[in-house]
Amino acid sequence: MTMKKIMITFGSIIAVVILAIISISINQHTLESSTKGEWKEHLHITATAYNNGKNDADGISLVLYHYSIPDKKISELLRIPVDPGYPVAFADLPNDKVYFSDSASGDEVDNLYEYNLKTKEKKQLTFGKFLFNDLFVIDNKVITNVAPQFATVTQPAIFDQTTKEFTYLNPSDDDTWCFSLSYNYATKKVTEPYCFRFRNEDTQSYGSYTY
Repeated sequence: MTMKKIMITFGSIIAVVILAIISISINQHTLESSTKGEWKEHLHITATAYNNGKNDADGISLVLYHYSIPDKKISELLRIPVDPGYPVAFADLPNDKVYFSDSASGDEVDNLYEYNLKTKEKKQLTFGKFLFNDLFVIDNKVITNVAPQFATVTQPAIFDQTTKEFTYLNPSDDDTWCFSLSYNYATKKVTEPYCFRFRNEDTQSYGSYTY
């Protein structure tokens, strides 16, 4: 097993934990339009699975699960072959789309992709060299923690689907590694609760900010 595959397997475990924690606060709005205005908490759980059920000889797939907290039911939203450095995914349910990270076969970098749940079409949105470690959608805005080529840390950013570019919260800060996002629908603010600053080696938060 290659180092990349080891990272993928380990990353999938981390992703499940991180996304489960985050999604309790951000996914109420996702279901609002489909439940007659009722807000319901649910989780998006990202995992990876061996295609042959045993090892990565036949590749791996990204699996995105949806868990309804009120109903206590889990369903599989998407299972798609991928080869990411680090798997992240989020379903924009009102628009029947899933956004996720993936890399071309044999490539060591990730890009952002879109999958249409209705048409089954997969579309590549970025064509650079990135690392993602968090991702969700708010009011049709794709918000993520991402590091572009040559950056040493991931930073919160908005992906513009028209220009296909990222707008970073603080593009000049290449010392603070942020790896967990959350969103408060009452205040309409994104918070960055877990950040690590390399210069003074302490954990801190950017605080709250509005996108």
